[in-house]
Amino acid sequence: FNCLCVALLGAAFMYQSRVSSDLDAAYETRYASYLLADEMRQSSDDLTRLARTYVVSGERKWKDQYQEVLDIRAGKLPRPAQYHKVYWDFRAADIRPARGEEPAMALTELMKRAGFTTEEFAKLAEAERNSNDLVRTETLAMNAVDGGNPADRANAQALMHDENYHKFKARIMEPVNEFFDAVDRRTQGSIEAAENKKTFWYTLLVAIALTTVFLLVTSLWLAYRQLSRSLSEAVRVSGAIAAGRLNIQVTPSGPREVASLLGAI
Repeated sequence: FNCLCVALLGAAFMYQSRVSSDLDAAYETRYASYLLADEMRQSSDDLTRLARTYVVSGERKWKDQYQEVLDIRAGKLPRPAQYHKVYWDFRAADIRPARGEEPAMALTELMKRAGFTTEEFAKLAEAERNSNDLVRTETLAMNAVDGGNPADRANAQALMHDENYHKFKARIMEPVNEFFDAVDRRTQGSIEAAENKKTFWYTLLVAIALTTVFLLVTSLWLAYRQLSRSLSEAVRVSGAIAAGRLNIQVTPSGPREVASLLGAI
């Protein structure tokens, strides 16, 4: 029975280690999902900033960076390595972070690989549709600046800062916010499920360990009592022989060595 408990203890330890790994994976998935979800929001903010800067300054690099943001998000250009870190603020100062590049891949494809659900993609698609409406407004404003007409530039600047623009922006952020909520619910649910499994196996592991210790201590105590009785019997028999009483009954029992000793006596 003790061997069975030890085997169960080993199995429980193995499963407890496995669910601990599952919990770590759930946290990693939650973090990766958050970064991808945040990239969607951040890219929208970057596009707004770059378009507004271009219609004010007329400097070509802002329009080029605007298109670059769109192309990276669509998977048409290689992704900057560690893209979740500060990037476009450095590029605004003509500093290109020396972190290398990753293969071109659309943000939606990265999200599919990360296990985003149908519900989450529905919110993402809604945000993307709204974002495309805003992109058309921003493109219209930037194209107006390209003509070099001061009046067109003034109109473009107004277009990029009026109430309608902010309403367009809010329409994008509403499904993005719901998208964040859906991602949070999914990943938090995975973490809670993994934590519950870990707690179950940890509790079972402790219970089996305590049971094993109890049985081991009980077995040792019983063995000690049996050995003690056997040795007491050997002492009794030896004392009787020494006293010349040879008609006593001897019952060999206990551990093999002691039983052999009593049998020999």
